[in-house]
Amino acid sequence: MAVGARGDGSECGYLQRFVHIGIMASCFFWRCAIYAIVESGGKQYKVTEGQVVDVDKLDVEVGSTVELERVLFFSDGQTNSIGKPLIEGAKVVAKAEGNGMGEKVRGLRYKSKTRAHTRTGGRPLFTRLKIENIITPAK
Repeated sequence: MAVGARGDGSECGYLQRFVHIGIMASCFFWRCAIYAIVESGGKQYKVTEGQVVDVDKLDVEVGSTVELERVLFFSDGQTNSIGKPLIEGAKVVAKAEGNGMGEKVRGLRYKSKTRAHTRTGGRPLFTRLKIENIITPAK
């Protein structure tokens, strides 16, 4: 048995190394067989089936189904599909689990010499989605 990265004698595999340094490595997110990159609210999210993701607030009711049709990239582990800019016919089906408020975001604008400053901030609203299915176009 090899000595682990922690020096406690445990075998340190690929997953343990990342957990040890504090990176969430729940399902080898970067090595999952099927994943897609979708756009929602001007931001891009890398999603897999069963994942819970917080996106900018959508006008949907809790428990309803949401279809994210702006799929930019899709990989099934063997082949990659890159959209130009979108993949036609591909979509991600998700279920809305609820709405919430994120962590407080603060900003400060300061002008030197006049000592003028303005504080800004707020808590962004989000919708929590659970990814149910990634649908790809038939080839």
